[in-house]
Amino acid sequence: MIKFKLGNSENWIWVSVIYKVKQELEEEEIFVCTPELLDKYKLPVKKFVLFLQESLDFDDPYYSVCYELWAANRGINSKTRVIDSTNFKISRVSQITTKETGEINLDHKKK
Repeated sequence: MIKFKLGNSENWIWVSVIYKVKQELEEEEIFVCTPELLDKYKLPVKKFVLFLQESLDFDDPYYSVCYELWAANRGINSKTRVIDSTNFKISRVSQITTKETGEINLDHKKK
């Protein structure tokens, strides 16, 4: 797990996955997945990371669970307030961080 500071506060939490989504105009929204959240969805970190990288096969039994978590999860930090997170596209994930993988930068992906 990774210790993550919540915004400009002095509050820290332990998370399993951190991922960033870049919007047009380089707006950035940060999302986290706690171990409890992943347990709730019965979702292994590796499967969700593959989903975020767009490498998880659509036929994989975890694909729909990953998509459900993706759609339900809300960002915790952004440069601008985002009202409608349903506009986020999986292809806009720009970075994934886990204890196991370290920081994975996806800026090279075609948008």
